[in-house]
Amino acid sequence: MPPSTRESETLAPRGARRSLRRRLAPPTLVLAYHRVVPSIGADVNQLCVSAENFAEHLRWLRAACRLIGPREFLGQLGRGPLAGVALDGGRPRVLVTFDDGYADNVLHALPILTENGAQAILFATSGAVDSTEAFWWDALEQIVYRGHPSASGWRLADVAIPADLPPAEAYTALHRLVLPLDSQSRAAALADLADQGGVTTRADEHSRPVTRDELLAWAAAGCDIGAHTRTHVQLSAQRDDQVAIEIAGARRDLQQLTGLAIDTLAYPFGTGGDFDERAEAAARAAGYRCAFANRAGNARWARNHYALPRHLVRNWSGQEFAARFMTWCPP
Repeated sequence: MPPSTRESETLAPRGARRSLRRRLAPPTLVLAYHRVVPSIGADVNQLCVSAENFAEHLRWLRAACRLIGPREFLGQLGRGPLAGVALDGGRPRVLVTFDDGYADNVLHALPILTENGAQAILFATSGAVDSTEAFWWDALEQIVYRGHPSASGWRLADVAIPADLPPAEAYTALHRLVLPLDSQSRAAALADLADQGGVTTRADEHSRPVTRDELLAWAAAGCDIGAHTRTHVQLSAQRDDQVAIEIAGARRDLQQLTGLAIDTLAYPFGTGGDFDERAEAAARAAGYRCAFANRAGNARWARNHYALPRHLVRNWSGQEFAARFMTWCPP
């Protein structure tokens, strides 16, 4: 029987204690992806990862870490950091997740996950399932980059964005104005901006939201479905009643659509300014077993299961991904 944690701390120097803790309770890191596509074009929000790079990420993770599934991850919650002592050399445990609910998760990411024996959670925006419309941030990108506003520029909520502002800056300024709106006000704002720019927004086969049948195919492959609210609003900017509707409603919607248990939630955007204690309370009340934020950290040691850390992944080569991962999970 190994010595207790306290005994080991008195018997070994600090470096050895760290190594012992690593072997007995290896860290669990949760990775947050959004899209996986064959090739990347315009991507102002940096949400896309090429299929080639995603495959490299998975191959490296399979070799250097232990990929765990959602059920194993949920089984760890609340058991204490040293529960379930691991004798696998202290390799980090990694859970893969996807936000928003793009069709390309099923079309392009799922075959790569399957090839590497990996499971993942797809956090779907329930109100977008089966929709043919672009997600709102993609629609805004199309409006700004393809549109031609009048000489007075873009106008929204009595704010003017100069017509000669570079598209990236105009997009950032308009995104900041649209972000806190409720779903109805946001739809009206986007329709107004599209009219100003003379643009009809659309979603193609890769950027469209996932369908119900695709969600079922995802689940049939051994992966999990989680919720990402109903309409992907910034929760911290919404009324109390709307926060509850977005969070509890998404769980009900997805359970009715799929017939499956929906145990996990990811907050839209997910930074500390995008959700608050009201959202955490609503997630608990709705029956989710945990909820994820977007901040660095070891999910195995997290005390608050309704603000679990995740690491955002960009379109990095396999080599760059490995280097960044090691900064998140030093030896």
